[in-house]
Amino acid sequence: MDKKIAIIAVVAIAVIIAAVAALALTSNHSNDRSYNLDDIKNAPQNTSINGKAECYDQFTVYGCNLLIFGNVNNDMDINSDDVFILQNIIKTGVWDKTKYPLADVNCDKKVNNDDLTALNKLINKEKTLLYYVNDNGYPEYIHYPITGNLGINYDYGYMAAQIIGIWDRVTAGTDRWVGDRVTDTLYPGVHKLYNMGTEQTVEADLAAYQAAGVTVITGSRNLDVNNSLHEAGWGIDYINVRLDQCKYIPNVEPIDRFLTFSYMFDKLDKGKEFYNYWTGLDSKIQTIFDNAGIKEKSFIIPYNTNQAVETSVDDALATGRTMGDYTNVASNLPLTARLEPSTVATSPCYTTTIEYLFTLNPDVLIISLWGKLTNETSYADAYAAFKEKADYYSKFDAYKKGDVYGVCYETFGTFAGVAVLYLLCSYIYPEYFSEDDGWNYVNEYFHKYTLIDKNKDLKECGGLIVFKLNKTTP
Repeated sequence: MDKKIAIIAVVAIAVIIAAVAALALTSNHSNDRSYNLDDIKNAPQNTSINGKAECYDQFTVYGCNLLIFGNVNNDMDINSDDVFILQNIIKTGVWDKTKYPLADVNCDKKVNNDDLTALNKLINKEKTLLYYVNDNGYPEYIHYPITGNLGINYDYGYMAAQIIGIWDRVTAGTDRWVGDRVTDTLYPGVHKLYNMGTEQTVEADLAAYQAAGVTVITGSRNLDVNNSLHEAGWGIDYINVRLDQCKYIPNVEPIDRFLTFSYMFDKLDKGKEFYNYWTGLDSKIQTIFDNAGIKEKSFIIPYNTNQAVETSVDDALATGRTMGDYTNVASNLPLTARLEPSTVATSPCYTTTIEYLFTLNPDVLIISLWGKLTNETSYADAYAAFKEKADYYSKFDAYKKGDVYGVCYETFGTFAGVAVLYLLCSYIYPEYFSEDDGWNYVNEYFHKYTLIDKNKDLKECGGLIVFKLNKTTP
């Protein structure tokens, strides 16, 4: 995980928001579900400052996957086992913060009967404040249980909502994720969602959010949005759990974040099912490599190259835990990054040249595609787009040997990544991985954990799969 450098293009995200209440009224979900308006108007506001509880310093997590205060024994559930341990801590007056870091259920730096009361409310799904470890490693809270509908400002939230079965509660999205960038095939009804504007600012009026029934917003972490919502006094929670990253908390992975997210919506069983699927397939891939004793190759990931001279390099993910195409390669395959992280990161990206990359001569090139390709793009058209990018690297030895591959960032760097990774492995290491198995895992993920048509063959969904140079048919 230490050797992280990826080559990606700069993605400019507009930060303008113009939410109009009338748009909400046209949402296909606006008025067909009930929510408790009193929970919006009268709920107590979060007292956090810049995303952290005033009474806590940055939090340290030890060996815990479910980052909810109340998960006293650090397993993957909150139940009577936690009550038993909490009662013992209260009785003895001895709280081992290293062994039981999440025992302070109400986050007041004490463990007493108030925490026992709060824990029982969580277990019984009674109204309470649910505290969790936020994206920066500080305690944060939401009003629990979550009532009403969801606004989601990043597509990872869309994916997570489908996986745990709450897509019907998603009534709002940001302009980037309600427009042409996403399709109704993968996200049914997405173009009719209430448009909240951009994911980085919130300037909508309360009436519009009420029309969409939104009581909680989730997706990409943005503390300014969180604070703006609470300062507005609307009682709308902002969940500071960024499902694509966990850069600031040691020992925490995005899949742990997903498990925490699933608990918040009372879908922990679904969350654990997918958690086990993800970790199980990841373990299977690692076991094959461990048993094969494969010699490492070097790699570089050009990101959607669109010209023959310059390309962009991203070293923002050189440290920390995150989903993403680079991380999937660097942490799961016997491939070594040919580029080292820059010593000075003045911005997330810097520019280099393909000619310079040629001097590094990596064994493998994995081109990360994004944007234009969708699940509705045919294999032939998607391959053509990949080949156009690959041809910029025709002087490379990897190109001459056919060791150039294409992946879609929105698939390879997301919850689908572990399934698509197996297909990539079958192309790079055909003697160890079956291509048929790779396609089976891709189909299994999209047919089980998304709302894509169960009869649709993923081999024809060009924006969701993997390409190999000179492999013009799936």
